[in-house]
Amino acid sequence: KPEMDEDALYAYRVYDAAIDDDSLFGWVTIDKQTAEVTQLTNDMYEYYALTAAEYVDGYIFAVDAGNNFIVMEPGLFFRNEIVNLGVSVLDMTFNKADDTMYVTTKGWDEYGYELYSLATLDLMTGELTTLVTSDSPYDLPYAMAATDDGVIYAVKYYDSGLYTVDLENLVLQNVLDADGNAIELYQSTGDVA
Repeated sequence: KPEMDEDALYAYRVYDAAIDDDSLFGWVTIDKQTAEVTQLTNDMYEYYALTAAEYVDGYIFAVDAGNNFIVMEPGLFFRNEIVNLGVSVLDMTFNKADDTMYVTTKGWDEYGYELYSLATLDLMTGELTTLVTSDSPYDLPYAMAATDDGVIYAVKYYDSGLYTVDLENLVLQNVLDADGNAIELYQSTGDVA
């Protein structure tokens, strides 16, 4: 069984139609020292691109754009479908402190309106357990990352703040700097006016 290279960052990249001749679509590694990108798979002909993925105990758990919850072995990257979730997964993070996969989802209510949720995902069955829902993407995490000691950091949709997820009260709390000010992250296109 192939092992993960601890000296590399792993990423899943979807090609950018705005870039001429961009064929980089699939799993890549990025060397931490040189930033050199190495393509590991060519997923150009996969039916669905991945929307979220997380490494847990030697396996990669992921969800694709067809809402399929899948598991893969690093290095092999063969997609083994567990179940179709029936909702889109925007992001996922595994919290080692409580041994739980947390996901943010987007689905629709019975009237066809968008419905977002923060949920847990059972890694064996694919069962989703909703923790909190909202009809707005602005209220819940859009992207998340968990530390080894159980702190889940998050960003919200179209928001430059950095937050932690309070799992007990199911709210997002601003991360503060040493002066007590909310930390703001800024996204830039690289264009200079």
